[in-house]
Amino acid sequence: MSKRKTTGDTVVKSLIVAAIVIAVLAVSFLVAWYCTGGGWFGGQVPPTFTVTVEGQEYGKSFSKQILYSGTEIEVNRPLGEDYTVEITATQTSNVVVQTGESLIKWAELDADFNKGFEIIKADDRFTVQYTSFEDIVTKATGLTEFEISGETSDELFQMRVACANSEIIISFGVSFPVGGLEFDNDHIIFTDTEQGGVNHE
Repeated sequence: MSKRKTTGDTVVKSLIVAAIVIAVLAVSFLVAWYCTGGGWFGGQVPPTFTVTVEGQEYGKSFSKQILYSGTEIEVNRPLGEDYTVEITATQTSNVVVQTGESLIKWAELDADFNKGFEIIKADDRFTVQYTSFEDIVTKATGLTEFEISGETSDELFQMRVACANSEIIISFGVSFPVGGLEFDNDHIIFTDTEQGGVNHE
């Protein structure tokens, strides 16, 4: 009888230990998945990583026709993970930049658009600031004389907000100063610039 009891106690203890191990592994798995932003499952954006623009919360990539200078974007970060912001040219625009005799597609422009915008970061939010479309292009490329043709009302930029292994991409356009532009067919002509009135058709 004593031997059977001892065997039974051993089985119960083994089951308890196994249950504890499984529970610990399950919790560790969930914590690791949460901290990596769901990276183990194809990098899908978990519900805890969102951005809020003008009072609207987004958990996946989206577009805004115009992102005005001074716009504040809130970032809901999983477990306080750090985040990064990067701005590039959209790859689908038909805009062409002409400098001298060279014609360059917007997506192939040698530009660092992070230099064209000012990103002011805080712990859980950042502000996007810029002066004008011309100033963005000039700072990003170093060009001072250029012409732009194509559909400039499109979202010409992409802002990638990344946190852990997840990211939300915001495709956006910028506002143009009404008094500083003239339109000639498919060209933009800058009529009032910081370069002393040099026009860019």
